[in-house]
Amino acid sequence: MIDGQSLQLAFLLFEAILCFILTPLYAVSRDPLRVRKSVVLALNITCGCMLLGEYLFYVYEGASGALNVLIMQLVNAAVYYLIVLLLFFYAMLVFCSLTSSCLC
Repeated sequence: MIDGQSLQLAFLLFEAILCFILTPLYAVSRDPLRVRKSVVLALNITCGCMLLGEYLFYVYEGASGALNVLIMQLVNAAVYYLIVLLLFFYAMLVFCSLTSSCLC
């Protein structure tokens, strides 16, 4: 039986690797808007680094002091908000490619 902790660690590592794989794939894509492209690339790199850091924190059983727990909670919140931003920008990309209008 798989416990919840190891499953969470597997998902964190999978998401971090996915962010790092999507970064060069999107970097070579033909997106006409440079600002959107740079924002999505920065979000991918930041999310990947934070997810990898969170994975390593759990694997190496980081210190459980009050400051460390606070920093980990802030990193968790930042990761989830950045993922929401990534989903928003990817939804914009899909909308633009499906409707062939680049109003985004």
